[in-house]
Amino acid sequence: MGSSGYLSRSLEFQDDAVTDLVLGSGSDLIRISFGKPVSVTGGARSGSYRFSVHTHDATEVLIKTEFGDELKAAVDLAADARLATREGRVGEALTLWKQLLDRYPYEADDVARADAARSTLLRDGRSAIKDLREELERARFFQLRTGFDGCWEDAQALKLRYAGSELLEPIQAILEDIRTARAAFRETADSGQEYRNALIHVLREQGASGLASQAQSPESINDNQKGN
Repeated sequence: MGSSGYLSRSLEFQDDAVTDLVLGSGSDLIRISFGKPVSVTGGARSGSYRFSVHTHDATEVLIKTEFGDELKAAVDLAADARLATREGRVGEALTLWKQLLDRYPYEADDVARADAARSTLLRDGRSAIKDLREELERARFFQLRTGFDGCWEDAQALKLRYAGSELLEPIQAILEDIRTARAAFRETADSGQEYRNALIHVLREQGASGLASQAQSPESINDNQKGN
């Protein structure tokens, strides 16, 4: 463990910012705390495993072997994270799972569940952000007020859903882009243009690129409107 929290390591490793080592599991669990960042090297040596700790000055070492309160706290955090996910508070769930990993990475099953849950939530969130960016690009292309307004509403919903998580920053950036686009948007009085853009959008969504190209001609739209 270090200032950035918990990180699992391969069998052979070297790290210059270790504050704690967590070894074993269950009744054999041990936590070695150094009180400040130290350099640690770990690896197999002559049929055993050895840690080498390097410091520039005297370092106090605390060895912890009792974890009843911490294990209960990990269980509570996991339960709270699952509840937050079910209720749509995904940003809070991501934060709770990270707290479990950073503070109580003692049981392998707990760590695996927390890692898997965070990976799933982050993947879904990044996919939603990608969809929102594409939605904004469509709004820019078609220059419809309703498009920008829809983007704004969807971005606000994502902001609420992922509040407090590492996904909030890219969502905030998209919100700023939408705010800028809405401010620069010039409302058109040409309702036919809006009708044409909307029709083109629908045709392209349905794969009718040929009809969409024809619809780009104002005369074709006017003819269709007269025929109707």
